[in-house]
Amino acid sequence: MLDIREKFHRPIDEVLWRSLKEWRITIFCVLATTAAGFFTLFDQFPILWEELNEGDWKGGAGHFFYLCITALLVYGGLVYQITRAFYIRRNMSARNEAHEYEASGMADVTELTVLVPTFKEEYTTIYQTLISAALQEDVEKRIVLLIDNPPDPSDESDVELLRQAREMPNAINALLRPMAESLAKHREQARSLTILEEQKAATAQAFEECGNWFSSQAALILNTDLVSHTDRFFAMEVLLTRAYTSWQYAVSSQTDAATEESIEQSWSKMTSWFQAEVTCFERKTFENCTHESNKAANLNSYLGLMGHCWHVTRGNDGRHQLQLKNTSEGADIVGELDVPDSAFVVTLDADSLLLPGYAKHLTDDLKRPGFEKVAVIQTPYSAIPGAECTLERVAGATTDVQYIIHQGFTAWNATYWVGANALMRKEALEEIVQPFMERGFSMKRYIQDRTVIEDTESTIDLLQENWTLWNHPARLAYSATPPDFGSLLIQRRRWANGGLLILPKAIAYLRRKTGFVQRLKEGFMRLHYLVSITSVNFGLLLLLAFPITDSVGSFWLPLTAVPYFYLYGRDLRLMNYKGFDVFRVYALNLLLIPVNIGGVVKSLQQCLTKRKIPFSRTPKVTNRTPVLSGYVLAAILIFSQWTAGAYWDFNNGYPSQGFFAAANALILGYALLVFVGFRNTLKDLFRFNAD
Repeated sequence: MLDIREKFHRPIDEVLWRSLKEWRITIFCVLATTAAGFFTLFDQFPILWEELNEGDWKGGAGHFFYLCITALLVYGGLVYQITRAFYIRRNMSARNEAHEYEASGMADVTELTVLVPTFKEEYTTIYQTLISAALQEDVEKRIVLLIDNPPDPSDESDVELLRQAREMPNAINALLRPMAESLAKHREQARSLTILEEQKAATAQAFEECGNWFSSQAALILNTDLVSHTDRFFAMEVLLTRAYTSWQYAVSSQTDAATEESIEQSWSKMTSWFQAEVTCFERKTFENCTHESNKAANLNSYLGLMGHCWHVTRGNDGRHQLQLKNTSEGADIVGELDVPDSAFVVTLDADSLLLPGYAKHLTDDLKRPGFEKVAVIQTPYSAIPGAECTLERVAGATTDVQYIIHQGFTAWNATYWVGANALMRKEALEEIVQPFMERGFSMKRYIQDRTVIEDTESTIDLLQENWTLWNHPARLAYSATPPDFGSLLIQRRRWANGGLLILPKAIAYLRRKTGFVQRLKEGFMRLHYLVSITSVNFGLLLLLAFPITDSVGSFWLPLTAVPYFYLYGRDLRLMNYKGFDVFRVYALNLLLIPVNIGGVVKSLQQCLTKRKIPFSRTPKVTNRTPVLSGYVLAAILIFSQWTAGAYWDFNNGYPSQGFFAAANALILGYALLVFVGFRNTLKDLFRFNAD
């Protein structure tokens, strides 16, 4: 297995950050950035003061505006460096926390419900996600596939996707049931044995059977003709990891150290792998469920049903509704739906994979002393490694860097819920639930759907009710990265839409928070998370658009960015990316400027019109997703403007500005050629599709 992993991907080794060396390097970079920023201010303030004294209001205003934009960019760089420092500090203490888990003796089994919202996903994508959830160990889990496809599609491909999604739960139950029954039978036989050595042998044989099952399932995937990097990762990290664990347990269970208690624990672990109830639910088939087209509404529909038994009734128009059993007297009952409640709920995107131990570690966290008010616990997702496509690899690199930032947020009490995976207390959701009316029916909203970044706004709602959030310090969840620029565009534009709308609510929360220092510390991170996309993209675009003033020529100004890029490149190398990928990440960010600005404009549009922006799901298709022609045109116009601006700057006495514009124009041109392609750029440019 190790040879296969080395051949196709090398898992990120977080031990590399667990050193005083990395801590000291990061602190030095924070101090260097701060010092460069201070010396820039010390250098530029007298010039600005002189401009104002001389009545040069135009030059002074331009100078001040330029420095404000630069300050926002420096602010973003400092946030990354500070979060990296606290990520390292958390990483250095992770080993001690692991020992605490082992010493805690948390052997009780936790019940949880895993909700997997899906919309027109491919069969393999759903299958792998559900299997990774169903195989979680040492917990009792109920997996619910929330199918959001149109219930009566006309397109043949949509009909097939819906059929496959509906049949998926039964297929997985049929796959796991024989092993669950076999292990239950072997367990009863082992319990009837009176000699310890015979019990050990029976346990070892059962573990051997489990290992063979996992390895055979992995072989079915790896021995096919077309195997993607996601398939390889699933086979190795979800299946083969458990196979090797089973074989190791088979050996250790026969040693002298094995006792009756340890053998019983081994049986509990084995049986938990294959004990899962997998079902599905389609909210759009019921008239009195919300039909809002977004992921939050899909989750809210099922959350509102939990803990009750329902009758499926049919009205005079033939449409189905859900009514509580004690309120459905006299109705035309056509079926029943029992929705058990659970203290914990996992939300899991249909393109995500959970590693072994995800549910056990996170539920154990929530049961630790001091975690009583933690509403959401998660492990910020990482990109599935091993992508062969340059764009997918580089976009995945930005995801992996975000993991570091989010771990640092937790050290500053500034954790945000990242919706790809999360484990939540149902009790906390009940405290933020809001009733609303839709089409004459009364419904419940647990997770906000006012914006398309529902997890971010729900974070503020939970904080306002004195709940907190927590990131578990381990990489236990992975998500797919869009493989082409068209699908990446849809994803990143959605991420950029909503931060400004949530900003007033976040400020109101911070104003009510007691303790000036704590408020300032938390606000430093939380506000940046909401405004960074707006400030960085608009700021960089304005800086390169034209010379705002001719009086900015500080030696220290460019030095404020050096520590940021050094640490970013260093983290990419530690995460097994190529040395040149830091340049590619910068190129991708330039290409995404019109995309991010498009998302921000959507936020402003919603603010002005008071109408929700439709939720655009990221396509999960094997073919290339076309790029909206407007974004291709915008990128070409930016490239042209920067090129013309560089020429003008060199000819009018602004060499530093000209060099900056020319360098960024070249990098943007590189991004267009590599990430979109020359032929695809022409195709998309003349495909005048509507947004």
